[in-house]
This record gives sequence, structure tokens and C-alpha cells, in this order.
Amino acid sequence: MNFPMSVYQMVVNCLELTSPNIGQPNQRVNLTLHLLGTDVQLNCLPLLSELALLLPYHNIKLVLFGTAVARLVKEAKELPGCLANRSPVFVYTSPPECGSGTVTIYLNSDTENWPARDNDFPDALLACNAGLGSSSEWLPIVQAAHLHHIPFATTAYAEQSAELQRSMIPIMIFGTSHASPQHPEENKVQLNPFQRPGQRQIPMYKVPNVVNGFTLVVYKKAKYIEDGIHGQPEVGPGGEAQEIVQALCNTNFKLDELD
Repeated sequence: MNFPMSVYQMVVNCLELTSPNIGQPNQRVNLTLHLLGTDVQLNCLPLLSELALLLPYHNIKLVLFGTAVARLVKEAKELPGCLANRSPVFVYTSPPECGSGTVTIYLNSDTENWPARDNDFPDALLACNAGLGSSSEWLPIVQAAHLHHIPFATTAYAEQSAELQRSMIPIMIFGTSHASPQHPEENKVQLNPFQRPGQRQIPMYKVPNVVNGFTLVVYKKAKYIEDGIHGQPEVGPGGEAQEIVQALCNTNFKLDELD
């Protein structure tokens, strides 16, 4: 259950997009969340229905992105009747006495990576164990979050890994027009209360670590910023930033690739 509970933690407590008490029977809350880098979560999609119980009177649309997602949808096309061919692939509505919350899950097959140049932005970007410093593919996504004021949070195996990723955020958006790093206090690294990091049988890593052990706020939308106030300039990584990030990616220790 740590994956759905980690999504809840990022949406409610890290990004503060909503809360269990906001929705009302006559005023439901609509949330569109893009879950990036989806992999093992595909094995437990029904567990994400927990969000419907935790957030009553919410309509939650989850769109999953990732290499594994695109591969699954491609293979499913050759298997008539496969559940992955459905759109949405999963829908759950909690009982009326639990608030009738709804979770609707879609598998994105148009592209393996999240389309940072798209204009149809979600309410938030989420990623579990992303490892922002382990791949340059995260560069345009981090830039887009800052350019278009898209709330973005991720989890990490270890606190040290999350802190390293946080330190790279200013470098990743360096040279990108109309984007600037937030105050460090906004990029909080916190213990995930739904996990228990500790010592594991991995000799090269002595620090406490576990799947979804810690959370990192990559971008948090200030309450006074309105959508579109700064326009939507085109996302484009500066050459110098691209080189710096690539060099760091090549040398960065990869706690976020642990099993």
C-alpha cells in the first residue's frame, strides 16, 4: 500500500493541493494527476482506489506515463480482450457512506516520457522513486514545472538522495528563460510517514533507505500565483545546463535504482 499512500502524502501534505475535508456532496473536487515513470505500480493499479476512500467527494483522474506503460499498451493491442486496451483502464467509486470518491486511471501510450511541451497541464506531476539526478530525461520535466507553475513532487529511497536531487534543481533550470528556483524552504525533503526507512542488506549503502522512503517537493505552486499569469513560454533546456546536468547524471550515485 506504500504507493497509493505515497501519492496521497505528496498531493495532500507535500503539495497541499487538497484535503479530505474540502470536498462536499454538492461541490466535488476535480483533480488531474500525472504519475511519471510508472513501472511496478502497474502490478497494483486497484490499490490506487484507496485514494477514493481517503479523499471523499473527489473526482481523481490519474494518467500514467512511462516506458513500461507504453510497452504494456503496445503489447496489449495484440491481445484482444486484454484489460490494458480499455480506456480508462480502471475506475473505482467509493460507497456513498464513504463520500463517493472516484478514481479513474488512464494509461498514456502516445509517448514514453511526459510531453513537457504539451499545453494540457495537470493539477500536479508525481513520481515515485524518480531519481531526478540519474537521468537527463527529467531535465525538461523539471523545467516545465517551473515555467508553467505545475506542482511537482517525487519520492526517494534515502534522505541523502532526496537532498542531492534538491541541490540539482537550480542547475536543471539554469539558463531557462522565465524560470527561477524557489526558496529552498519550498523544496522540502521529508520522511514519508507511510514508510519506515532502515538498514537493508545492500552492503554499499549504509544510510537508511526504502522504496518511497522520503518525499521531495520539486515545485510548489504559491497560492497567490494564478494560472497563466506568466504566460506559457516554450520549454527549452539551455545548452550549458544540459551539459552540467548530463555530467552530474553520469557521476551521481543511484540510490533510486535500488529494488
